[in-house]
Amino acid sequence: AKNALCKNSHRMLEVAATLNCLGVLYFHLPKAETERAMELYVESLAIRNAVHGVDCESTEIATTLNNIGRIYYMKGEHDKALELYRQALRMRRSLLGSEHLDVAATIYNAGQTHHQRGDLVEAMELYKEFLSIARKRLGIHHRDVAIMLKCMAQIHHERKEYESAKQFYEEALSVGKAALGNYHPEVASTLNKLGNLLYEKGDLENAIRVYKSGLEVERAVLDVFHPNVVVTLTNIGQIHKLRGEYQAALRLYKEALAIQRNSLGAAHPNLSATLSSIALIHYQTRSFSKSLDV
Repeated sequence: AKNALCKNSHRMLEVAATLNCLGVLYFHLPKAETERAMELYVESLAIRNAVHGVDCESTEIATTLNNIGRIYYMKGEHDKALELYRQALRMRRSLLGSEHLDVAATIYNAGQTHHQRGDLVEAMELYKEFLSIARKRLGIHHRDVAIMLKCMAQIHHERKEYESAKQFYEEALSVGKAALGNYHPEVASTLNKLGNLLYEKGDLENAIRVYKSGLEVERAVLDVFHPNVVVTLTNIGQIHKLRGEYQAALRLYKEALAIQRNSLGAAHPNLSATLSSIALIHYQTRSFSKSLDV
């Protein structure tokens, strides 16, 4: 009877593992099916708790808790996400040690959730801990190190600590290029965030230089109609407009508008801001009839 019970428990745990894997699959579909993933994760967790007891700690339970937390994060239920991340992190640290990459993954998830809630102090502490583990385990020139440096830069940026933010963005850019090459979407993202920082500081000359570098990367690695290209074209156009270089600004706004019309359709509300920018330039250059035509 004891042997049969062990076999049954083993089968139940195999079912739990399969359910968790199916949940991961649904979560990572091109269009994530988070509700179905949640059902599968919860069922997997219930089976493991039934076999081991609710107070049992295991790496598999920690993984499922972490996965459920990610869904709560996506749904904007940050308090629930953090509670699950705390449970998962406690288990993972206890079972795997403080410098395991699974520990780092949950630390990142918790930091991201605090960041989203505006808990910048807590987020920064967790980001620093992730960065320390990542550098030791993955090396200093790894994609995850670059991403974390960018996250830390964003916190400094949000606090208006511009010099610190600039240093972190520049380090993220250096590591990102070393890890991913000069032409990668992550490199483009960091360039544009650095450009935004420089723009906010009023350093328009360097901002436009960085935006143009970002645009070059985006054109190389993104679809020609990608919305990020529109954002960067608009950012560069805005600087030209502020400097009174109206024709240069107009060319960029029109290119952005053409992309938007192609990808979104002529009647999409997102076109209104670009159309307004074009109309304003025509007005400022006294091309009144053209401003009405837009």
